[in-house]
Amino acid sequence: MPVGSPLRRALLLPLLATLPAAAPAAPAGDGKQPFAFENALMAVAFSRDGSRLAGGCPVGKPRPWLRVWDAATGAVTARFEPAHHVNDVGFSADGKILWSVSIGGEDHVEAWDIAKEEQVQKIRIPYEGGHYIVRCSLSDDGGLFAWGGLSDRTVSVWDLAGMSEKERLKGIRKMRPRPLPADIVLPGHDEEMWSCRFSPGKEPLLAVGTGKGSAFLWNLKERRILARLEGRGAGICDLAFTPDARRLVTVADDGTVKVWDLEKGGEAASARVAEIRPSDGHGLWPFPAVLSGDGSVAAVRTDQGYACWDVAKAAAIGTLRTDRRGAFALSHDGKRLAAATAVEESGRLVLWDVPALKEIPPGR
Repeated sequence: MPVGSPLRRALLLPLLATLPAAAPAAPAGDGKQPFAFENALMAVAFSRDGSRLAGGCPVGKPRPWLRVWDAATGAVTARFEPAHHVNDVGFSADGKILWSVSIGGEDHVEAWDIAKEEQVQKIRIPYEGGHYIVRCSLSDDGGLFAWGGLSDRTVSVWDLAGMSEKERLKGIRKMRPRPLPADIVLPGHDEEMWSCRFSPGKEPLLAVGTGKGSAFLWNLKERRILARLEGRGAGICDLAFTPDARRLVTVADDGTVKVWDLEKGGEAASARVAEIRPSDGHGLWPFPAVLSGDGSVAAVRTDQGYACWDVAKAAAIGTLRTDRRGAFALSHDGKRLAAATAVEESGRLVLWDVPALKEIPPGR
């Protein structure tokens, strides 16, 4: 696999070197164990209503895989075969479409119809010393889709607004990698894109977090930057708008959560949730910090587990103690956390009740 830039090589080679050659085994999530997977789990996400989980494998035998589980029982409800190593996954707001981004010799953005268990789009993004797709985001109404990556500092946005559900699906099928309806280029030569998120509402804004700690707020209709929120150098792993879209919450790879007042401008609150040290073994990917979709809870992976933070109360919830070091995600409302074993291990997803700081057995 061509690894391209030094950053791309630093991200991929340590991971691929530690992944064992998998012996023949039952398919991931074969029903023998709830939330089971094999080879590794690189990305995980909850559906908006919390009823389902999706996860993707970076390397599989005979090929990488993508699964959807019932969040209550742990049973597999859909299976897909992505193009390459899965780097990010996400559901549409209505839970009908699953998006994934995969990286390899060529990067791909793919869309999957969950009910029909079929691919509805596969967009090839040639890696020409530029793209390395990290994150994708779909607006609440399904009308806008954004993706971006590390190397070329570009965030691309497809416009599917104004379509009926049937037309939108056709629009997804007809999307092409170039030329794009909109192409946003971040200012500065070293502002790598680490995260992106649409605001709620009919005319959503797009927030983009960078590896240098800045957050850009874009007005897509006017194609201009509304604000540049300056951080302190720690890369922004995740960001989320509050439901009223008046505030933006960011969490960085040093464990710092910031709340930005978008009406007054500037930082409204800041707190260090947990200390993240190189010895924690998190590496750059999967990122060591996430937010719930509504911005109410932050979780940071540490050497003792997952430190959880109530953003509104600016108070620690507690630590979900575990030795798991893999991909993890919060539900949209922040009440549950799903985590996998380390990226080089087979295993299963484990769910926690965040307020109670207790593991949730499958079926509860």
